[in-house]
Amino acid sequence: MTQVITDKPIAVDSLDHINPFGCVRDNNSSFQYILNVKSYFNNKQIKVLDLGCAGGQIVIDHMLIGDFSVGLEGSTHVLNGAGKHNWERHKDKNLFFCDITEPFQIVDEAKNIIKFDYIQMWEVLEHIPESKLNVLFENIKKHLNKNGIFAGSVATYHCVSGTHVSVFPKSKWLDIFTNNKMMLNDYLFNTVPRPVSTGDQGFLFCATKITDE
Repeated sequence: MTQVITDKPIAVDSLDHINPFGCVRDNNSSFQYILNVKSYFNNKQIKVLDLGCAGGQIVIDHMLIGDFSVGLEGSTHVLNGAGKHNWERHKDKNLFFCDITEPFQIVDEAKNIIKFDYIQMWEVLEHIPESKLNVLFENIKKHLNKNGIFAGSVATYHCVSGTHVSVFPKSKWLDIFTNNKMMLNDYLFNTVPRPVSTGDQGFLFCATKITDE
């Protein structure tokens, strides 16, 4: 049985929990995207982690094709959102509440930390205060396999809701990744699971660990 160990399951101080918007509306996925990811891993069964998973549909779609998949979300507002049905069926099984900006561990029945082949984070990084990014990256590295991929998208514009609190150009994000011992690379796939920010409003990425810690 999978367990998430954390002292802070709900991100009570996050603007996305205080004034929920995306977490209650987002339940996007794309089966073509899932197949693209599977193809990269030679269609083997993989372990997938979705950080800031909102309604959780990406997690469920990976489950449907036999992958081990987990989603973490920091706001309980998702229980009444677009992915309500996913949370009703999979809460504390594959979908868990967790403030990803605080230390956490995802463990198996033997209390061993689960290492994931693929960690994804779509339109979430810009919602994390800069002061909390180091802890977030430590969490990611702790749960990413040596040859695993961390992928997603980053918005680089200020939004009307005010929830984009880390709005930086790609050049600064490159420094942030490097300082946290992650190598920021070009996006590997030709599809995405949801609407994303690109061009002058954001970018897609894939990243790997510089060292295996």
